[in-house]
Amino acid sequence: MEPWKYFEQVARDEWEPGQKRLVPVIGSGFNLQASGDGKNWVSLLKDIGQALGLSDNDLGITRLTQMSATSTWEFFITKVARQSNESASDVETRLKKIVKDELVNFEKKHKGLEFYRDFLEIGFRDIISLNFDRTLALQKKSRLVNADYAGVSGHFQNFKRHTVTLFRHMEVDGSNNTRVWYPHGDTGKFATIKLGIREYGIYIKSIEEAIRAYMKVWIEFLERHAFNFFKNRNLFDLKKYRHHWRLWCKELRRLEELNWAWLLVSAPVVFLGCGLSSDEWPLWWTLHQRARIFARLPGKEKEPVFVFWNVKSKNSPGMTAWLEKRPADVILLPCEEWKKGWERVLKTLA
Repeated sequence: MEPWKYFEQVARDEWEPGQKRLVPVIGSGFNLQASGDGKNWVSLLKDIGQALGLSDNDLGITRLTQMSATSTWEFFITKVARQSNESASDVETRLKKIVKDELVNFEKKHKGLEFYRDFLEIGFRDIISLNFDRTLALQKKSRLVNADYAGVSGHFQNFKRHTVTLFRHMEVDGSNNTRVWYPHGDTGKFATIKLGIREYGIYIKSIEEAIRAYMKVWIEFLERHAFNFFKNRNLFDLKKYRHHWRLWCKELRRLEELNWAWLLVSAPVVFLGCGLSSDEWPLWWTLHQRARIFARLPGKEKEPVFVFWNVKSKNSPGMTAWLEKRPADVILLPCEEWKKGWERVLKTLA
């Protein structure tokens, strides 16, 4: 099926009246579309470098567009540590505080934007935000739900600073009671913010633990319904599988142990305004695990992962070619001009 037609079909599907099954994953391009603010991660890094007193020569690294943001972050940490005779971890803490302050100002500046409020009213039960700012959730009355009271079971033995962001989210009041999840951390707690190579590498351990827990709970669900084809391969029946999968996905969103990794593994997903660069190790790791889990299912039986992307962008022709190869089973939603593409996306979702 043609990608946009398929996307339209999935976007219409609901768990309950007014509550969509589709989970949008939003990035900095979403904020750009909402606010018109030209800030991106590269310009944010430059601002951080200036606040730290780095020289123009050192800041020149941000002009190298092929240089990864995570590597630039590490470059800044080691440069400042050497110049100030501080530990790298202390410098990183300072950097995170600067990021938080910059983005809190962004949140205040863009309170009350119609784009954000309209998006919340579409009817999503869950939204995953790869941004650190909480601008979307703060458009309405909301409350923070931290991992400390997320009902986490013994499945998660690595329940520490890096695991907390699996569960940390904002609950937004309204007709949909939308939950906004923050895989990279958020401005409400600067220590949760993950930007550098070290943080990303460690984070994968917590996500791996979440995936293992997901599979354990999924298998337990199948056992309750006497359809555990993991133990008996002869039991597998595609028609029964579809039935039980739909039951499972509906039950999943009500579990206390729910976290963003479980959603990203199981739900139909659309990436909006996300660069999806190779820097995103935890994200790509999770998407590839998802593809492995459901590798033997026919394509039409899998929950889709859509990526909205400008295929004519001069900034990332290599990324377009990569997405067209469908890594981790992603489905490219192409557009040739951002404005018209966003209009089509929002019309389809509404």
